[in-house]
Amino acid sequence: FEREGISHGDVQTGNLMVSGGGSQIQLIDYDGMYVDEIKDLRSEELGHLNFQHPGRKSKNPFGPGLDRFSLISLRVALKALRADPSIWAKTKSELDAIVFRANDFADPSASLAFARVAAAPGMAAEAAAFAAICKSPMEKTPSLADFVARRNTPSMAIALSGAVAVGASRAGYIGAYAVLAAND
Repeated sequence: FEREGISHGDVQTGNLMVSGGGSQIQLIDYDGMYVDEIKDLRSEELGHLNFQHPGRKSKNPFGPGLDRFSLISLRVALKALRADPSIWAKTKSELDAIVFRANDFADPSASLAFARVAAAPGMAAEAAAFAAICKSPMEKTPSLADFVARRNTPSMAIALSGAVAVGASRAGYIGAYAVLAAND
């Protein structure tokens, strides 16, 4: 897609169909799709929160690189599950949150999911690179090909201990919708 100047805008498990015994992948639900011809229209679609860069909601960019973070997130999650299948249960994974959730992206150093992925066999470097992407501006997210080749990945040392820093508090729940008081 990106090579053609296109993005889906909401790559996540609910929009992926796998068929042919795993040999074919189809994307569905193109309501947030980017093509150059509609770049001035902008998008109201922000994508599924558990598959998006933490900066997407505030910036709402619209361009061919929209799918980069989602694809890297899915790659890291699936590779971690291959290395250690117990991560699925330990991270309470489900269809709408494969290994990671929005809270993990917001604070990778305090994320138990990032700590578990980093501890999986052969995953430390990839988890650290993904954490650096989470903490960097969205426009610094490399393409999936660059991430795999370890090119153009933001450089940042982040300790993936899963522990909240001294004097800090764990981030509250990050939901897809605003939470209102019942009496409001």
